[in-house]
Amino acid sequence: MFWEEKIDLIAKKHGPDGFKNPFTAWPEILKNIEDKFIIRTYDSNWEDNVKQKEELAIIEIKELNTLLSSLPDKNYWLVMMMGDYPTAKRLIYDCNIAALKDLISLSKYDFYIVDKKYNWLTYFKCGTEKITLYKSGITNSPFDIRASG
Repeated sequence: MFWEEKIDLIAKKHGPDGFKNPFTAWPEILKNIEDKFIIRTYDSNWEDNVKQKEELAIIEIKELNTLLSSLPDKNYWLVMMMGDYPTAKRLIYDCNIAALKDLISLSKYDFYIVDKKYNWLTYFKCGTEKITLYKSGITNSPFDIRASG
């Protein structure tokens, strides 16, 4: 099944309140995220250019769903990398927690969850068995509380 077909299934499952594919707004949303959280360089490598990058935690992959379930019940920007190299294409979605989980389960690559008001960004660096969480932003993210507790 192609990526677009999977996205269509997620859209049907979660409806417009739980999942949106803001295709025409991508450039503006990505620019807002980059302006706030990414140091601009000659390439589009976000991984190495997260502003004020701070490691929050290292978790087992099997802990991810529990961690995501602890998020406040609202929608977030989900930026998904479409490859395992730093300059891979990024796709952005407007998701509630259930849609976040479904989308993330479709990929093994790094991803970012961003507050829709651009207060914080959390970068999830995916390894084969563990995920390292990094944050950016002057405001605490919901993952700061989980990582310290």
